[in-house]
Amino acid sequence: MASEAEHEALRQSVRERLQLDLRRPELQITGISFAALQAARRWRMPPRRVSWDWTRVVKRRGGGHFEIAFWWDGVLCGLAYGKAGADWLAINYLEGCPEPHSL
Repeated sequence: MASEAEHEALRQSVRERLQLDLRRPELQITGISFAALQAARRWRMPPRRVSWDWTRVVKRRGGGHFEIAFWWDGVLCGLAYGKAGADWLAINYLEGCPEPHSL
């Protein structure tokens, strides 16, 4: 069984590969960091369609998970979190910034 450090290295590798494949310098793909959680807290309802408590969501982190934050020119545009296995992926939480953005 892989360690948490090995899982994180794999997650980072996937994010970096996605960044390269998309070839958009304005787009930054990261994990769900403290900065991402702070930015998501500023999202307000309405028009926010869901109201995930992202701090609570990421507290469930375990080895077999994935997490992605999408930033465009420094603006948090979306978050995704879910479970991952060797040959499958399930998105359990997904939310986009309710304000207009370029992504």
